[in-house]
Amino acid sequence: MIKISGANKLKKDLKEIQKMTLVKEGIKHYTAKLDTEVVRRAYFVKGYSVGFTRRSVVPEIKNNGMVGCVKTTSEYSGYVEVGTRFMEAQPFVKPAFELISTDFINFLRRISR
Repeated sequence: MIKISGANKLKKDLKEIQKMTLVKEGIKHYTAKLDTEVVRRAYFVKGYSVGFTRRSVVPEIKNNGMVGCVKTTSEYSGYVEVGTRFMEAQPFVKPAFELISTDFINFLRRISR
């Protein structure tokens, strides 16, 4: 007679791996959505605009697919986001993040059930 032990643990581990795959796909999807939304909102009407900040938005997936970030490589994008004493703020990252983060949190809640 053959006895198989550990089948329940294997089944549980396979479900965890499947969930992690879903999480990684979700991170990739919502990072792309955030990138699109940041680029869409990086259209500035005040001052001199040539589109450099919009072109400098870069999405990045790190830590084996577990971290997604969207950043700008322009040195002055922080000043545009929060403003200075001489320039009014024109936020484009924070509103996009607030919009997409609620969808991402809902996605994580759905798959964790």
